[in-house]
Amino acid sequence: MPAMGDDDAQVHRRETIYHGFVDLVEAEVTYPPPDGDRHEVVFVVPRPAAAVLPLRADGSIVLARQYRPPVGRTVSEIPAGGLDDGEDPEAAARRELREELALEAGRLVDLGDLMPSPGTSAEVLRLFAALDCRETDRPDGGETIEVQVVDSLQAAVRLIADGALPDAKTQVAVLRLLADPGRAGLPADVSAGSG
Repeated sequence: MPAMGDDDAQVHRRETIYHGFVDLVEAEVTYPPPDGDRHEVVFVVPRPAAAVLPLRADGSIVLARQYRPPVGRTVSEIPAGGLDDGEDPEAAARRELREELALEAGRLVDLGDLMPSPGTSAEVLRLFAALDCRETDRPDGGETIEVQVVDSLQAAVRLIADGALPDAKTQVAVLRLLADPGRAGLPADVSAGSG
């Protein structure tokens, strides 16, 4: 079966039905064959965002642990947040790293985009790895978040496999970096870690 392109669906109507921190959009779309039917869809449109996987010089990673009301539990995750007006993704990643974990990156490596739930959300996150992270002062008004240190990328993979790191952006950032450690200038055996 040939791959569907972006132009294979026809959008008949698209309307923002709620505008706030995120927008809620309702649309009427005719899907391409074999469906070919017209459907009404509702989805969330958040502002663009950036997320960053912090690695310290010893190979450990640093996560933010915070209560997340939508899922009703505390979640360990990489820092992330929406881009401010006129802010580029790299600047947002650096800002979130400072605000959430009081860390500064020696350098950032672009890990690409992530669409965490394209069936219900138009959200696109730009993922980064922050290398050689060091402590810095938390900005005034910065968030107070519990810090969790994981010994290595391989230890993070075990937490992912065990279901202890259910956050999608964290999982994808860890796995992308492990799949291609050379993109960050890390040795190929980085997955061995100490943990």
